Amino acid sequence: MKKLNHKNALSATVSMLMTLTVCSSVSQASDIDIYSNATGGKTTIMLMLDTSGSMSESQVGGSACDLAPGTSYTAGNEPSGTTPGYTKYFCAVNIPGSNSQRKHYDRLTRLKDAIFTLMDSNQIDSNSVAMGIGQFSSQSGSDNVFTSADGVSGKIVVPAALLSTTQRTAIKTAVANLRGRGGTPTANAYAEVAAYMLGTNTSTASNLGYSGFSKSVLGSKVGSSSTATNYQTPLSTTNTQCNGQGIYFLTDGEPNSSPAPVPLMQAALGANGSSFSVPATGTLPNGTQTGHGMPAVGEFAKALRNQRASTTAPNRNPLGLEIKTAVVGFGSVFNVDRTADAAKPVAQRVIRTLDYINSAGVRTNEQRDYYNCSLITNVDAQNACNWGAKPHPDLPSSVGGYGNGGFYSAQSTQDVVQSVVKFLDDVKPEFEPIATGSPTLPQDALNPLRIQPYGYYGSFTPKPQESTQLWVGNMNKYHIFNGELYNASKTIRLIKADGSLDAAAKGLWTDEGMKGQLPLGITTNAANEKIANRTLYTNREITGTAPSYAASEIGSLKKVNVATLFGTGSTALFVNDPDKNYWLNLLGYNVAETGTVTLADLITKPELRQVGSVMHSTPILLTQSGKISYTSGTIDTTDRDDYLLFGSTQGLLHVVRAGKNATDANRGKEVFAFAPNEMMQNQKNAFLSETSSTLGKNNLFYGIDAPWTAYTQYVAKADGTLTVKDSGRVAQNASGDDIAIKGLQWVYGGLRMGGKSYYALNLSDLDNPELKFHIDPANSKIYKSSSTTTGVTALSYMGQSWSKPTIAYVNFGGVKKLVMFVGGGYDAGYENAAYDQNTTTGGGAGVYMFDANNGDLLWWTSANATAAGGAEAYTNASATSINMKYSVVSQINAIDRDNDGLVDNLYFGDLGGQAFRVDLNNAATGTTASAKKANFAKRVVRLFDEHATGGASPRFYEMPSVSIHDSDNGYVAAVAFSSGNRSSPLVGTAVVNGNQAGSTTSATDGVFVVYDKDVAKIDLYGTPTLTTPTALSSLNSNMSTGVAINGNSGWKYTYSSTAGAYKGMNELYALDGMLYVNVFHRDGTGIGGSCGAGVKGDSYVYQFCLPTGKCPFNTTTSGVPNSVKLGAGILGAGLGQGRSSANNTGLIVNRPTTLNCTTTPNLPECQEFTTTAKLRQLRWYETR
Repeated sequence: MKKLNHKNALSATVSMLMTLTVCSSVSQASDIDIYSNATGGKTTIMLMLDTSGSMSESQVGGSACDLAPGTSYTAGNEPSGTTPGYTKYFCAVNIPGSNSQRKHYDRLTRLKDAIFTLMDSNQIDSNSVAMGIGQFSSQSGSDNVFTSADGVSGKIVVPAALLSTTQRTAIKTAVANLRGRGGTPTANAYAEVAAYMLGTNTSTASNLGYSGFSKSVLGSKVGSSSTATNYQTPLSTTNTQCNGQGIYFLTDGEPNSSPAPVPLMQAALGANGSSFSVPATGTLPNGTQTGHGMPAVGEFAKALRNQRASTTAPNRNPLGLEIKTAVVGFGSVFNVDRTADAAKPVAQRVIRTLDYINSAGVRTNEQRDYYNCSLITNVDAQNACNWGAKPHPDLPSSVGGYGNGGFYSAQSTQDVVQSVVKFLDDVKPEFEPIATGSPTLPQDALNPLRIQPYGYYGSFTPKPQESTQLWVGNMNKYHIFNGELYNASKTIRLIKADGSLDAAAKGLWTDEGMKGQLPLGITTNAANEKIANRTLYTNREITGTAPSYAASEIGSLKKVNVATLFGTGSTALFVNDPDKNYWLNLLGYNVAETGTVTLADLITKPELRQVGSVMHSTPILLTQSGKISYTSGTIDTTDRDDYLLFGSTQGLLHVVRAGKNATDANRGKEVFAFAPNEMMQNQKNAFLSETSSTLGKNNLFYGIDAPWTAYTQYVAKADGTLTVKDSGRVAQNASGDDIAIKGLQWVYGGLRMGGKSYYALNLSDLDNPELKFHIDPANSKIYKSSSTTTGVTALSYMGQSWSKPTIAYVNFGGVKKLVMFVGGGYDAGYENAAYDQNTTTGGGAGVYMFDANNGDLLWWTSANATAAGGAEAYTNASATSINMKYSVVSQINAIDRDNDGLVDNLYFGDLGGQAFRVDLNNAATGTTASAKKANFAKRVVRLFDEHATGGASPRFYEMPSVSIHDSDNGYVAAVAFSSGNRSSPLVGTAVVNGNQAGSTTSATDGVFVVYDKDVAKIDLYGTPTLTTPTALSSLNSNMSTGVAINGNSGWKYTYSSTAGAYKGMNELYALDGMLYVNVFHRDGTGIGGSCGAGVKGDSYVYQFCLPTGKCPFNTTTSGVPNSVKLGAGILGAGLGQGRSSANNTGLIVNRPTTLNCTTTPNLPECQEFTTTAKLRQLRWYETR
C-alpha cells in the first residue's frame, strides 16, 4: 500500500475527494450532445372520414349545420379560396337586432377546412408521420371519380405515406372532391380500413356486397395492381417497438347499414380471422339503428390492438401489432358543452382532466382530457365514446378498453385539427429513456481524514427527442462497498459494467429517492391552521396596492407558504404575486399558470411531484453537528447531523437530510428549497409540469446547475459535540462582555448556464437560512441584506457563473479577510467549436476576489482590468506577455505555500489555451490600507501559451492540480492541466463508425504538466529571476524515461493524434506522486437504448506519475499510461473509501470480479493510499 509522502508529493488539489457530474442543460448544445435522440421509426395513421348525407346541408338541411330544430336559415355557398379549391356550404342565420347574418358551415365543409388546415401547417412532422385517407360510404371507384354513394362500404382514397409536399397535396385533392352522400356503414368501413392497415383484404368475405376493396385506389394494393388480392400494408413488422399506428375514425351520426360485419372483419384479420367472433358479453351494446354492428366493432377494436388473454396466447391480428383506434364524434349528437360541463362538480363531468397514463401503464405528471363515457345518455354517442375512449383508474371500469386511442367530441374545424394532433401524440411510441447521472463522494468537513462510506448519485432522464425543456431527475444515497457504489443491502452494484444504471439497485433513501420524499401538499397543524408541507424561500417581494402588481428582488429571504400566499395583512407577502400559481406548482399542485386558485380549490388539484436534473451541481455534504471519536488509532465521527446541498435545472437549490441511519424516517427528505427571484423571472415554466414547456432540447432549462461550496467553522459544546450553531458557552471580549461562542456554515455557488449570478447563504441555522449576498453581474449590482451596491462595472465583464467558488483567507489591506475566488465565467460563444473569443463585456476573462462575508468586490485581474470598476484593487493583465483575455470557467486552485492560513498563489487555465499563476502578497506594504491593497497582487505569470487560431486552442474547463516535489534543483511545483471541449464533446476529426458530430475543429487534447520552478523561491515576493517558459516536451515518446525537470518547462501527453477523439473531462487528482485524469473517448461504445436512444462515448481514468511522467512500475502496455474504463458517457471517477480498508483512499470505479489487486497493485483500480494522520511537520517550505 502506498502512503502519502508529504515531502515528495504534497497534493494541493482542493477538491480531490469529489467527482464532477455528467452533463449540462444548456440553451445551445453543450455536453447534452452525447445523448442520442430516440427517433424510432414512424407513426402511421389512417383518417377514416364519414361522408354520409348527414354531413351535407344539401342532403339533410340545417341539421348538417348543427342548427337547433326549427331554426330559420338561408342556404348559401362560397369558394374556399384554397388550392385545390372546393365549395364551402353554409346555413346563414339572422343575428337578432341586426341586419347581418352568421354563417354556420355544414359538417363536411368544417371537415374539409380542418384537413386543409392540418396539411398547410407544420403541426405534424413530415419526417416521422405517415398519413392516409379513407371515406365511407364509398362514393367512387378505384379512380376516385365520384359516381354515387353505395351506402354499405368504406374505401381507401389516399394510401398512407410520409407527409411530404406531394402527399399533403394528394390528401387535399382527395378531400376537396368528397361529397356528402349515403348512409353510415360504420362497422363495414372499420373492417375496410383495418384490412388496409394489416395488408389483407375484405374481398374474400362471404358477403361480398359489403366490401370496398375493389373501389379502393390501386395505390393501396400490392404492386398497385388491378389484379392484386391484398392491400399493401403501410406498416413495418421490423423494429416494431419504435413505431406507432392507429385508425382515426370520424363519424357524425348513428351507425347503420352494416348488417353482417363479422365476415368482413374475419377477412381483414387474415390468417387470424377464423378465431374472431363476437362474445355475448364484454363488448359494446347494440346501437339504435338497424345494421349498427357495434358489438362486432368493440371486439374488433380489441383484436386490432392485439389484446390477448395472456402474453403466450396467439396474436389476434396477422401483424401482431397494436393498432389503436380514436373515435371523433362530429356534430350535435356528440356535443359536450365544455363550459357547462366544467361548471359541474368533478364527479359529474363528462370531460375529466386527469394524470396521463402512458403506454407502460404508469401514471405521469402530465395532464390530459379523458371522457367519462358512462355519463353520456345517448346510446349511440356512448357507444362511440367507449369505442375510442382510453380507460383510466380514476374513471368507472366500464369506460373504454376497446380502441384506446381516445374519444373526442368535435364541433368546429379547430376541434377536428386538435383531435388529430392529440391522437398522433397518443399513438406515437413512448421510448424507454436511458437513465444516466453521476456519482458524488463529498468532502467531510467534520473529519477530513476519513472519507464517509457513502456516495450520492444524481440521476436524470435525458429526452432529446421530446419537446420538453425540463429534464427531470432524482437524488439518492448509496453504500461505498469494495470501492464501488452498492444498494441499501450491499448486494447489487449501482453501475453496471457498461456504465448504465441497474434499476434493481435501490438506494438508502427508499426506492423513490429524494423525489419520493418531497414534502408536498397542505396539511392542518395542531392549531387548525393550514400549512404547506414544503418549505420554500425566495429573495423576492411584491409591491403595489392594485393591479398590476410588480415583483422585484430584495436582499433577504422570504418564505413562500400558505400564510404568504393566501393570508391577509402583513404576512400576505405573495398573495398578489402575479406568478402565484407557479409557487403553487412548487408546493406540489398541478395548476394552470394563470387563473384564480383559492386555498379551498387546492384539495381538488392533482399532485405535481418532480425534481429537475442534477447534472453539474455537484452535491456537497453539510454536517451541522457531530462528535469526534478515536478508537484503535482511527479517528471517526458519531452522532452526525448530515445534509446534502445541490442545485437542479428546475431552478431550485435543495437542502436534503442525509439521514442518521438506514432507518431514519427523515432520510432523503428536503428541509427547504431556495428559488432565486431570477429563476421566477427567467424560467418560471420550469416550475410547472415537465410537459408544459415545448421548445425542446435547444432551449433546455438550466436553473442552478453549477457546483457550490461550503465554508464551515465548528465550535465545541460542553459535551464535546462540534456544532455550527450556538455552543451554549460564552467567552469574554476585550471589554469583559460575555459573547456567545457560535459556529457557522456558509455556502456559495453560481448557476452555470442558468445565468451569471453568485449567491451566498448562511445555513448555520437551517430553520432560519439567510441570504448573505447576491452578486449580479448582469446588472453590475451586489445585493446585501442591508443595502445594494450598484455601478460595479467590473462585474459587467463576467460571463456565466461556471466557476466553483474557492473560499480562503488572505491579508488584504492589512486585514485578514475570508474571501471568495471565482473565475470570470463562460462566454456562450464557446458553444461554437471554432470560436475565437474577441468579446470583453460578458467574456468571463480573469479572476475575481469577493469578500466572503458581504460580497464586496475586493480585487480582480484580467486584460479588462484597466480601472477599479467598483473594486478596491485591480491588476491589469493586458500586457502581451500575459494576455488574460479568454474565459476562465474552472475553480481557482488557491495555494497556501507557507501554511500560515493565508493564500499565496492562484493557479488556473482558460478556454484560450493558456495557464496562469497569480502571486498574492499577504505582507504587502504601504502607508495606507489603500496602498497595501494596491500592492496585494505581486504579479501575474503566464505559465504556458498553447493558444491556436480558428478555435483550435486546448480548452481548460477544470481546476489544475498542484503538487510539490523535491528535485535536484530544489522544490518544484508540478501543475497539471487537462484539456477537452466540454461544450461540444463530439466535435473534431471524424473516424469511421465514430460519433463525431458538428464542427471538425478541435485541439489535439491532452495532459499538460508545467514545472513551476519559481513558486518555491524564497525571494518570490522580492525581485526573483523568474524562469522563462519554453515549449512543453512530449511525454508520448518518453514514457519510459520521463521528461527531466532540469532543462525542461514540463511535459504534454497527447491523448490521440486524431483531434477531438479523446478529451479531458471532469476533475484531475494529484495524490502521492500519482496523477489521475478523467478522459472521454468520443467514439467509444456508449450505451444503446431502444429506438436510437442512448449515450455516446465512454469515459476512462488515465494514470500518470509525477512529476516527470516516469513511473516506478511498468505499465500494462509499454509506452501507454494505465487506464480503467468508467462507463458510457461523460463520467468522473472520485476518490473515496478504499476497497480494502475504511482508512484508505482509492478510486471508486467498477472492478471485474476476476481482478487480482494483490498481483497488480499499481493498476489505477487497485491503488490505495493511506489517510492516517501523522504527527509530523507539513510545511514544505520549512524543510529548506
